[in-house]
Amino acid sequence: MDEVSRCASGHAFWNYPSGKRWIEGHYANGVRSGLWREYSEEGEVLSLVEFGEGEYAKPLLIPALSEVPLTPENTVLLVEEHGFKRWFWVADRPMTNLLDWWRGLFSVEPYFYGPGPLPGMLIEVRGQEAEEAWERLSGTDLCHRGHLHEDADSWLETPAGDRVHPRAYDVCNFFGMG
Repeated sequence: MDEVSRCASGHAFWNYPSGKRWIEGHYANGVRSGLWREYSEEGEVLSLVEFGEGEYAKPLLIPALSEVPLTPENTVLLVEEHGFKRWFWVADRPMTNLLDWWRGLFSVEPYFYGPGPLPGMLIEVRGQEAEEAWERLSGTDLCHRGHLHEDADSWLETPAGDRVHPRAYDVCNFFGMG
């Protein structure tokens, strides 16, 4: 831990919950930094991601819900693990680019313990103000929606009802895991 910011710095190495793959890289003040590698169970490199300085840094303070412009054009109504938690995922890019990013994900396993590292801002649905905002956006039929849990059941959905899955979704269904 960095003594000033109280954020993690240094090398990170962890297994996915499945135990079949792992990832390694570096953190600088709690933010992914430099080259990150994702490995298969055989030790082959599945993907390489280069993180720039401060990229995907999460704000230390989440603004009040009333200060965030939640619109159908910038917000995904995200349900984590079959209703365990609900989130407003405020995109940091146009929705078409976010859908392309999601489609290109090898796996959602890095988000198994929580969606915190997703690009953009995440606000947990808590309290009456948040519940009302969720219902207001949900009732428009203009919002993108999503479910985040495991590779076989995670998706983003456009207002038209088209579902986008990460790449591992097809593998899971091919092997009958979906």
